[in-house]
Amino acid sequence: MANESNAYQEAWRRARTLEDLGELTAGWAEGTVKWMPTDASEPYEETEPLREVLAAINRNGFVTTFSQPGEAIDEEGRGQRAAVEGWAREDIARYLGPLTLWTDLLVFAFQPGNYSAGYQVPITTADFRPFTWVGGYDGHEHLEQYAEDCSREAIEEIMRAWTMVIIDPCWGRKSYLWEHVSAALEGRSPETRFSVEPYHTGLDYDFGI
Repeated sequence: MANESNAYQEAWRRARTLEDLGELTAGWAEGTVKWMPTDASEPYEETEPLREVLAAINRNGFVTTFSQPGEAIDEEGRGQRAAVEGWAREDIARYLGPLTLWTDLLVFAFQPGNYSAGYQVPITTADFRPFTWVGGYDGHEHLEQYAEDCSREAIEEIMRAWTMVIIDPCWGRKSYLWEHVSAALEGRSPETRFSVEPYHTGLDYDFGI
């Protein structure tokens, strides 16, 4: 078992590009890669229904670092919003960004080098109280998780990437986020008129330019 774990760790050390990291994360989601830099040997049980879609998302340019399914709030006050976060090059981020304009999804996009930003949105509840959040971004913490186990080239790729956080605000909705994110990454979005470019250049916004 130790030798097997070492082999997976070595595979992460050999990764050089976001595509390499995405392929390894896809394998982890599918169960063929038994280790990743967060020390997780496999996804949580709740992620089982998302394995296939997460693998596809990672292979299409969005390297995920966190995800969870939606779960309706139950009688004990426990529930979840579907959410996903990760890294993408700017061209991929620009496919994802417009989702916040024509779907119900909340999309946060953080520029490379922006290591302290965002706004925390509760995505799980326990006893009818907020339990976990995403949306606030601490890039140094994310980098530290990968820096010890990945090559310098891979870390530089991460540092040049955009960080994307996408949340379905509707508690318990199962497939809405995953269908729209997958369609955007695969070029299947039914709505292509929307863009992250501002209405005119005098308007201030923070998507890259």
